[in-house]
Amino acid sequence: MKLPVSLFIYMALDGDGQLMADVTRDQLSSVIGRSQSLGDFRLVFPKSSSKVWHNYLVSYTSSLDKIQETIMKAFHLFPSKNKNFVSGHYIGLPGKAMPEGISEARANLIVYQVSYCGYLGNSYCIDARLFTNFTNICVLECGNLNIVALCSVKCCQSVCRHIF
Repeated sequence: MKLPVSLFIYMALDGDGQLMADVTRDQLSSVIGRSQSLGDFRLVFPKSSSKVWHNYLVSYTSSLDKIQETIMKAFHLFPSKNKNFVSGHYIGLPGKAMPEGISEARANLIVYQVSYCGYLGNSYCIDARLFTNFTNICVLECGNLNIVALCSVKCCQSVCRHIF
């Protein structure tokens, strides 16, 4: 029996910055943003196989520790176009779902959902590419790891803070 599996990739702001969803034909094609630690960036989701379903969420969360709660509240039940789904439905994200009274310009959470229905043990590759303006080369000791990055010292420190 084929089982549905979803992968979620999210970007969230912790403080000042800006996130914007680039949506083409009801599919999230990229996330464009700016943050103090990364500067300007763009996370691109290239077009993928027709064997997967794409959903996304643009929303606002009051803090990073509420991301899971925000996503869980947003889920919808969608009819599946795939006859292999046992129930004929799958759980997905609805697109734009801003809390009442908060404009889309204040969105600080964008989630990309890719769902696939396949046999256990099969694999599927998801492609995502992050582009940012590199300001310099930075080498930062982070635990037992040396991070070499083409970005600012602040960016390296930010990455290190999220890894450890």
